[in-house]
Amino acid sequence: MKKEIALVLMSLSGAAVADVRDLPSTVLSCSSVNGRYQSCTVSGGFIVDARLIRQASSTRCIEGETWGIEDAAVWVDKGCRADFRVWYASNVERQRVSCESVNGRYQFCSVPRGNFVIDARVLSQRSNTDCIENETWGYEVDGIWVDQGCRAVFGVDTVRLD
Repeated sequence: MKKEIALVLMSLSGAAVADVRDLPSTVLSCSSVNGRYQSCTVSGGFIVDARLIRQASSTRCIEGETWGIEDAAVWVDKGCRADFRVWYASNVERQRVSCESVNGRYQFCSVPRGNFVIDARVLSQRSNTDCIENETWGYEVDGIWVDQGCRAVFGVDTVRLD
């Protein structure tokens, strides 16, 4: 989902960012020691894309299986050790958004124009109906949606690409 959002961000932002490669980047080394899961963080923001540039292990590093990206980190597992080029958005803001499904109906709650949602979570559920991600609530690049009676305050991470 993160890469899909990144691509939408690029298309919605117009001239602000022509290509992911126009964003700041750095090289990050990450190693799965003794075959264990390891998360390696990048200071400075939300990772938009990552590419394996040098494998240092005899174990194959396969995207989605033994390595991937998640928020501000690259993760590795099952013996993968490698260097990654990571591109990131450095201006991530945390916001609180209240959104309510009234009478069980779908409701969309927008974030301010020019902000793009990159992650969201329930901070405080305000309904008797469970708020379950991708069932009764979710997020799109421009806001939060709720349905089937879910009412909650959401923690929303956004980025501006200007």
